[in-house]
Amino acid sequence: MKRLLILLAVLLLLGAAGAAHLSGLSTGALRVATPGLVLNLQTTMQSKVAGKTKELPIPPAREVKLPVGEHKVSSITLCAQDKQRKVWVLQSLGSLGKLKTVQVAEGQTTVVEGGGPLRVKTILKVLNPAEGDKPMSTAPYTSSPRGSRTAEYVSVRVRYVGKAGEHYGPRVMIGKSVGPPPSIRLCDYDGNVIVSGRYRYGATYGAG
Repeated sequence: MKRLLILLAVLLLLGAAGAAHLSGLSTGALRVATPGLVLNLQTTMQSKVAGKTKELPIPPAREVKLPVGEHKVSSITLCAQDKQRKVWVLQSLGSLGKLKTVQVAEGQTTVVEGGGPLRVKTILKVLNPAEGDKPMSTAPYTSSPRGSRTAEYVSVRVRYVGKAGEHYGPRVMIGKSVGPPPSIRLCDYDGNVIVSGRYRYGATYGAG
């Protein structure tokens, strides 16, 4: 809990620093209604955090004043705490869905939501080395005894999709450590398991 509170406190300070640049401008407000969801906006206001120039974090459950107009979201961070008080963090990857941009109107508060419930999206591509496809690397797997004349490999991309259509990468951070990879099973149309094992980032699964 303490780590999560520290993270949110830092984000609140950054948001307050950004608001100081708004004097004399027509403004509205933006509020993130989803607990643990942080929107990072592209902005001309300079942040003092190293490597975070031109990016303004909008923390959850707080109205942040912004100039009137359309604001582009550069990335999204989703945080949650488990029963052991460990903080789990997902980072956006690819499409930001309906959260790609947010519109702020003068004197009004724009409320946005995202995050859970999350659904899992898998993107499969069959690679055949005999036809010139080159797997990135071969992951350990358990294959059913199915013979074939040429070995085929499957590239599996996993995304978690939030309720606003935003995509998060499969890598989960728990505190300062990378969380355990999910289990994976590839089945044919009859439900027979062709390949099973642990998901491996950047790997390619094969059966021959």
